[in-house]
Amino acid sequence: MRQIILLILGLVLLPFVSGLLISPAILEVEYEDSLEFNITVINDMSQDIVVQVSFESYEGKIDYTDNFKIRGYETNKIKVSGGSYETLFFDMTMPELEQFGDIRFAIIRFYQVPLTQGDMAATVTVLIPVETSVPYPDTYVKIDLDEPGVVQQGEEILFSALLTHLGQNVINEIEGDFILIGNGVEDEVAIDPIDLFFPSESQTVQASYSTLELGPGKYNLSLSLSYDSESKVSNPVRLIVGEENVEILDFNPKSLNGNSMNTATFTLFSLWVDDLDVELSLDLISNDVVKKSFEFGSYTLPVNQEKVISNGLDLVSVNGGNYIVRVKAKVGEELITKDFEVSVANGVMAAPEKENHWLLYVSIGLILIALILFIVYLVKRNKNEENYLGGSV
Repeated sequence: MRQIILLILGLVLLPFVSGLLISPAILEVEYEDSLEFNITVINDMSQDIVVQVSFESYEGKIDYTDNFKIRGYETNKIKVSGGSYETLFFDMTMPELEQFGDIRFAIIRFYQVPLTQGDMAATVTVLIPVETSVPYPDTYVKIDLDEPGVVQQGEEILFSALLTHLGQNVINEIEGDFILIGNGVEDEVAIDPIDLFFPSESQTVQASYSTLELGPGKYNLSLSLSYDSESKVSNPVRLIVGEENVEILDFNPKSLNGNSMNTATFTLFSLWVDDLDVELSLDLISNDVVKKSFEFGSYTLPVNQEKVISNGLDLVSVNGGNYIVRVKAKVGEELITKDFEVSVANGVMAAPEKENHWLLYVSIGLILIALILFIVYLVKRNKNEENYLGGSV
């Protein structure tokens, strides 16, 4: 009933507002494993619009796309005709929440996008908060596990996590282990047990660990807990035993245009404990033959962060077809490569523009016409004056 009233109110107010309207303005849902609801998108403009829908946590830190589905719209893009509305039917799987009581846990973002590339209509974004009431559990331990990041082989490191009791009852005892997995290694390091953990209490648990026996590479670290006949494992964080090396993560776009300048991006990750200098280059390969090579110069990669680098890719004289892009990153004397399959669309060489003087010709013609009309006016005026003077004698 509330949604119907809001919809009717929105339609009545159409002449007085313009843009994208969403009903309801706040979405209240029951706390269930899965549920259904609907939202109405109102287009009060005369032109058609396309709305892109996305989903994230209320703080904007978590992508909830996998938890929300719009029936009939797999791409989450909806076309709404001018002056009409669309009612969208949603299926939602409730994400695991570490918040309790009445909370806003998600945002549904409706973003108006242009119908075509040249559509200059103003874009509009409408955010719909999603609210629910999560019952307080008897016992619940929240784990905030610190990420060790990048360390040097042989370094002694400290695993650390903050435990917070979000439940209502006292926990008699907590036991647990830090678990390190990767590169054929699976190590467990026990924490000191915690006795009598009270509601709203927080404590830090730690354990020392030597990386002497670990080879360079990436590892996952998690914390496993058991308390009052319950067990819980945290989401893993990353430990990298560093080496002066780089990981090539991605190259985009995978579709390029021939006979034109393209903008390409490279995503790299440094595996070293300090800033790392890398020389970046690329080979364009067809049938195992290098058709064109590019040198992009030197870049500095930060520690424990992905680095996205943009460069121009001049594909003049490159024919359409399927190619291999071999991205090459040189660190010191070591060369790291990774291949990506790309397609190059047939481009048309731009013909040299012929010199066009039509504007000059038109301007000269208009001047001549104006001059002729002015002369005709003077002649006619002179004759009128002679007739007037002749008639007055």
